[in-house]
Amino acid sequence: MPVFTEIGYDRFVADVRTLAAGIAAEPGWRPDFLIGIGRGGLAPAVFLSHATGIPTLSCDLSSAVKEFADDVLARLAARARAGETLLFVDDINDSGGTILRLRTSLAAEGAPAERIRFAVLIDNVVSRATVEYRARTIDRTQVKDWFVFPWEAMARNSRSTATPPPSPPGSPEGPGMTDWQDWVGRSVSAADVATPGLAARYRVTLDLAADAPLLGLGWCLCLPDAPTAGLGPDGHPPRGDFLPPVPLPRRMWAASEMVLNGRIAPGAAVSRTSRIAAVRAKQGATGPLVFVEVAHTLTADGQPVQDEMQTIVFRAPAEAGAPASQPQPAAPPPALDDWPHRRTLLPGPALLFRYSALTFNSHRIHYDLPYAREVEGYSGLVVHGPLVATLLLHLAQDVLGDRPVGRFGFRALAPAFADRPLTLCARAEGDALTLAAFDDRGAQTVTAHAAAR
Repeated sequence: MPVFTEIGYDRFVADVRTLAAGIAAEPGWRPDFLIGIGRGGLAPAVFLSHATGIPTLSCDLSSAVKEFADDVLARLAARARAGETLLFVDDINDSGGTILRLRTSLAAEGAPAERIRFAVLIDNVVSRATVEYRARTIDRTQVKDWFVFPWEAMARNSRSTATPPPSPPGSPEGPGMTDWQDWVGRSVSAADVATPGLAARYRVTLDLAADAPLLGLGWCLCLPDAPTAGLGPDGHPPRGDFLPPVPLPRRMWAASEMVLNGRIAPGAAVSRTSRIAAVRAKQGATGPLVFVEVAHTLTADGQPVQDEMQTIVFRAPAEAGAPASQPQPAAPPPALDDWPHRRTLLPGPALLFRYSALTFNSHRIHYDLPYAREVEGYSGLVVHGPLVATLLLHLAQDVLGDRPVGRFGFRALAPAFADRPLTLCARAEGDALTLAAFDDRGAQTVTAHAAAR
């Protein structure tokens, strides 16, 4: 049975803003028109039009009406031949069939390829088609969810006329697992200073060069300051104040999508506003899951430097003897020849301890080996997901050279463990970079993407 994952309105708007920022980052290529691809691309195109000030048109292949599909494409191709640039907008590049059909039809009508581009909210990295702009990525070999956008959710809700029976306790729809929508919209603000001492400690923790930008420093600022006496048994602050009181014990930073508008200089006064954008529950392969999406806006000396959508996942406790707690069989190192940019490091307990200190992260899986093994079921100390993401972010900047990173996103796929080699990889795909981290047994632990400003 398919897993339906709803894309909330706030997440949709954040994705549109990410696309708008990507378009603005390329002043040499600004579309004359946005073309909404019916049906899924119509709403994103309208919102993107308002965000960018670019007028919008539409074509609708789903209608199977020639006057609104093939005839429209012929007229659009003529505009491209006359010198106009067109950006086609859709909700998702999944199999790639729609985009390939459009590119083929436009090329057949003589539209110059350099005047045609595509933008999507969600881009499947293994799709047959490529796009120039995306708000975030998925890998269909890993993610099978059916994404339900706000306009589709309206249609699903209108078809649901019967009252469903109550779900059993402990299921994602059971008692105590669906009453968190009151948390959506809650916000909290914090202020901090990027002291020269913090910047210096950050630099030496990551072994950065003296002139390297302090990318990722924002994750070390404006942090929750829960008293030690109030920490939970896992080391996390209590829930129910800002984050909803989800009754699932295991917590993980699952993903983030960021637009980087600037950099934080040592000595800068930093402020952050965080808002709960969405809360959703679903049944995973290992039990109930609850995803909380938090929108963060970061400024430095009054100037915006980072917009982020963070996804936090809450999970059920590990079962005794679960696969994660057992030693994994040896495997040959991964074949990484198709990744031209690579570096390997050995993240040890000292690195994990220092990063925990920088981020004021007291989750015990990063420093308490008996707890990590016996309580949460891991085979060793867990390397922080945002630490791996930070290392990939710096690799992306090294590959981009003088062009500053403007967009970055990552998703955690599997845990990486201390004292085991971790290989960071990057390769160019069009104007963007695809990045990944692999452990010594060939398992991909993090997937990421980046693009220049």
